[in-house]
Amino acid sequence: MALVLAWAMCGPYFGFSAGWQMVINTGTTIVTFLMAFLIQATQFRESEALHLKIDELLRAVSGARTSFVNVNELPEEDLRALAAELHAIGEMEAAAPVADSSAPVRAVADELERVANRSSRARAKRPSANGASAKALRGK
Repeated sequence: MALVLAWAMCGPYFGFSAGWQMVINTGTTIVTFLMAFLIQATQFRESEALHLKIDELLRAVSGARTSFVNVNELPEEDLRALAAELHAIGEMEAAAPVADSSAPVRAVADELERVANRSSRARAKRPSANGASAKALRGK
């Protein structure tokens, strides 16, 4: 704030020239750029913390499928396929309540296993830096 005030008071001395204006424009651009990095880093940390909390809940709840723990490491196309499957299961539940409450969980687990296997086969065909995620997803 003090820098902006000092810059404004220097205006008459420099005759409100283009160079005088360029100083504040450059300064605000640099500050904005640095703030964007700060916000991005904070959001990344919060996202990682949220993933860890959810992972711990999955591990702690008996009957929960721990194969969902590393689902965030799946490739984008596998995540879309899994999301579509979960959406379809949700629609089936809404249309006709299931007597066996574990059936949707089994269906999702089967789909997750299918996606993980397909992803593993695709990774085996092409080199990848994230090859360990499928193994972690299968719990190996």
